[in-house]
Amino acid sequence: MAMYHAGGSDNILLVTDSYKKHDGHLPLRIKAVPEGEVIPFKNVLLTVENTDPHCYWLTNYFETLLVQVWYPMTVATNSRYQKEIIAKYLDETADDLSGLPFKLHDFGFRGSSSVESAGIGGAAHLVNFQGTDTIAGISTAKQYYGCEMAGFSIPAAEHSTITTWGQDGELEAFNNMLTKFPSGPMACVSDSYNIWNACEKVWGEDLKDTIIKRGENGGVLVVRPDSGDPPEVVVKDLLLTVFENGKLLKDYTFKEKKEETNVCKNQQTNS
Repeated sequence: MAMYHAGGSDNILLVTDSYKKHDGHLPLRIKAVPEGEVIPFKNVLLTVENTDPHCYWLTNYFETLLVQVWYPMTVATNSRYQKEIIAKYLDETADDLSGLPFKLHDFGFRGSSSVESAGIGGAAHLVNFQGTDTIAGISTAKQYYGCEMAGFSIPAAEHSTITTWGQDGELEAFNNMLTKFPSGPMACVSDSYNIWNACEKVWGEDLKDTIIKRGENGGVLVVRPDSGDPPEVVVKDLLLTVFENGKLLKDYTFKEKKEETNVCKNQQTNS
């Protein structure tokens, strides 16, 4: 004899009746803090209450769906703390904070579990920063928040576009990027063969004059060391690229230095 739990189907009928009873709404009262607020720990962010005793079980179903906001909240919170740290040191080493929105770039699409999660996490990143290569995040911000263009990117080389020139052609590959994009920011991956040689010899000597001239036209070179330990590699690359014989190029102090050269570390982080 086939058997089934009648209570389950009865509950479904009750929901349908309740739906009609409440003018097309489910019998739930949902409260939440305003989106975008910075809330201290140990505070309730949202509550779900049932308003019809016949459908007492509805709260658990919807709570399961609503608590998925943990993901964008975690990404937005993580990037906000990083923004505070970046702002602190940018204030100490730069003329102003105008470049802050582009100091943490999102390359996370390829590491996401799905296009949907890339869109949700990518949009959360855009709460704090504007630099992104995660197109799904831009699409999500436009679809759900009406933002025409929430994020931006820049011309950038990848390893294949450098190694195709061969190791002996690395200088030509770098120079090609400088000449193809004579103004504005441009990022060039520089660890295809030897990151120290690329920074000290190729960027710091062979192409130094080109970089400086490009900088006079508003150009910014972003050197990308995509491997190694970030605290060591980024600092050493900056010293090798920007310093010459122990002195900053053109004798600028850090506070006064024109942003002709920046170092960008493309690193996967937990967020």
